[in-house]
Amino acid sequence: MIRIQDLTGPASALRGYAEDDPQPMADFAISCTLEWETPTIVWVHALRGAGSRKLWREFVEALAERGVREIRARRAEGRRLPRAKPSECGGHFVMLVADLVERPPETGFGGL
Repeated sequence: MIRIQDLTGPASALRGYAEDDPQPMADFAISCTLEWETPTIVWVHALRGAGSRKLWREFVEALAERGVREIRARRAEGRRLPRAKPSECGGHFVMLVADLVERPPETGFGGL
């Protein structure tokens, strides 16, 4: 089965690597699509893979360097994101980048 999700705004592909300096076509540990709602709010779609705490910190720091303040995502039941809180309107979760930078999660990407 194929599902295509239409994105409304600019989008980016994000890939995370276990190595500090991977080769151009190296295998990646995590990947996702980022949909930029605004310059400070990004939606994470199709997050897949497994990564360490170090990789999670690098993920958050990379978004913070681009000015992201809020990460949003929809999650299936039983799936979680570190420090994510249900949104006020429901239907998705919100992570504040400042909170993640100040107190990085204790775990990596397992069980996303």
